[in-house]
Amino acid sequence: MKKRELNNKLKSRVLPIKNSTSMRHARVRVVRGREKRSASGRVFTSVDIRISGVVVSTRGDWIPLTGYGPRHIRNFLRRPNNHVLNTVNSWTKLWGFPSNPDITIKTIELVNNPCKV
Repeated sequence: MKKRELNNKLKSRVLPIKNSTSMRHARVRVVRGREKRSASGRVFTSVDIRISGVVVSTRGDWIPLTGYGPRHIRNFLRRPNNHVLNTVNSWTKLWGFPSNPDITIKTIELVNNPCKV
């Protein structure tokens, strides 16, 4: 499969994020994926995603992702306990990217409307 076809397959589906205690109604779409090699020769997958949902605050309120500062919420979404990486990793493995846990999220686009993810 060519890279353009592969990225079209990745964009074709909106994925729900399950089993997350700190997020609700979270949906993610993989916009682009690519294989990269580090200086040591290790192969990993780098992806761009779009995401929408609500996050629980420290007071227990549910706030949209855009209610926080951009750097703080992006660092929060890159943590492994939020299941964003697991969801993206399983979807990219399905389409033939390397099946290692070294997936990195390069860019995160926050979307208010879940229909536009």
